[in-house]
Amino acid sequence: MAGALALAACTSQTQLETTAFQRQFSLAENYQAVYARSNSQMRECFAVGMAEFNVDGQLYPELGYGEIIFGVNGMFGYQPYNQIRIDKNGTGATVSLKSLTQTPQSSMNWLEYWTKGGQRCPRISYAETPPAL
Repeated sequence: MAGALALAACTSQTQLETTAFQRQFSLAENYQAVYARSNSQMRECFAVGMAEFNVDGQLYPELGYGEIIFGVNGMFGYQPYNQIRIDKNGTGATVSLKSLTQTPQSSMNWLEYWTKGGQRCPRISYAETPPAL
């Protein structure tokens, strides 16, 4: 699956931090529930026995948000590629996505699918369209 991700050549934490979120939407669910579900599903989909993948999730209840960053431990150190930020929005959540992959729309389609409750992983490539919810 490593080749199937179509990752960019090299990214950095600075590049991730300075890139604007590319997609945003709201969900009626509590932000902590959206965070827990998304974090769990990303870990399941990337836990394919490949130690180079890394899903790092942090929930900050005192600040009212959580974030999940997916990256790869590569030859040039850690390279972050995708970020989900889930903010408290009243009783619901606002979800913001960004991707530094070569196919950001495909990656964000999967990130959105997982935050909305999708439970499948791509079979071959993240260029696949996620199943309908």
